[in-house]
Amino acid sequence: DHVAANGSNNDVANMSLGGGFSQAINDAVIAAAGTGVKFALAAGNESTDAGTKSPASANGPNIYTISAMSQGEGDNVDNWASFSNYGNPPVDFCEPGVAIKSTWKGGGYNTISGTSMASPHACGLLLLGGISNGGTVNGDPDGNADIIGIK
Repeated sequence: DHVAANGSNNDVANMSLGGGFSQAINDAVIAAAGTGVKFALAAGNESTDAGTKSPASANGPNIYTISAMSQGEGDNVDNWASFSNYGNPPVDFCEPGVAIKSTWKGGGYNTISGTSMASPHACGLLLLGGISNGGTVNGDPDGNADIIGIK
């Protein structure tokens, strides 16, 4: 509700959170996205269909659900992260979410993995003007490979 009331066109909001399906939560995201705010939603980390989770299952203009991939080296480049939720829809793009260095509670840094690390990558791309197709991720379990988002 706060974002819907105070957000403006081209603002970007990251939602690195999730839980079971809630139409009320999805409706709140959809309403806020209607104001022009762009949302990057973490798909979740249960290796299940993101369509059963909220807010990941919210779908509509200005709403982007993000799965996670590993960056890897050699033959392990652009592989879908085994923990990541999947499904297209609602997943729109895949971003790096494995072994990401981030600030940590209590100070300092930690290297962690999750779709909560992937969705902020999408926010950065949205702030830079949008997300383009950078190919597809390898190994997506639903057989519908997610698009790797790039600038």
